[in-house]
Amino acid sequence: MAVLLVADVEATCGPPGQQLDRRVREVIELGVVAVDGDSGEVLGEWSSLVRPVLRPVLSDFCTQLTGIQQHDVDGAPVFAEMWTLLQAWPCLRGPGASTFCAWGGFDRRILARECRRSGLPWLLGRQHLDLRKAFSRVRKRRWESLGLRAAASRAGVEPEGAHRALADARTAASLLPWCVPGRAFSAHC
Repeated sequence: MAVLLVADVEATCGPPGQQLDRRVREVIELGVVAVDGDSGEVLGEWSSLVRPVLRPVLSDFCTQLTGIQQHDVDGAPVFAEMWTLLQAWPCLRGPGASTFCAWGGFDRRILARECRRSGLPWLLGRQHLDLRKAFSRVRKRRWESLGLRAAASRAGVEPEGAHRALADARTAASLLPWCVPGRAFSAHC
């Protein structure tokens, strides 16, 4: 059984035009939905807040965008602790290969950067599927790069929420039938 690990990250950020340098942006929340790649069955969900250390104080913009409050991350594990907790998640220890899926490349890049910074191994599958590109490719509109909510609207899918990691991972997972042709769960598309 192939497992699709649909992930979303919320990260430290500033307002448009005052964005933090990518080298100091940090994960503040990770959400992952494990989906059976053949049947589309949700196998499990995992999420955690993360305490940033390079820039430990969230900007007002970040708090307003995500709804994540300073006291939420102050009591959260740092990235290395969160990654260790994730490693114990049963959905990562299944018998088949897993594929990391996210809406765009940002989530994989920031997670990989955090892993390198902390000296940790990558846990979320050897392959990477950019769901945003897959959605456009399947729709035969390679030039079109839609945001997650716009794609959900085009597919008639109600988004779970906005700018919270698990809610966005759930929304992205619900778009798998429009991103992965030839799978049993995409037959209705």
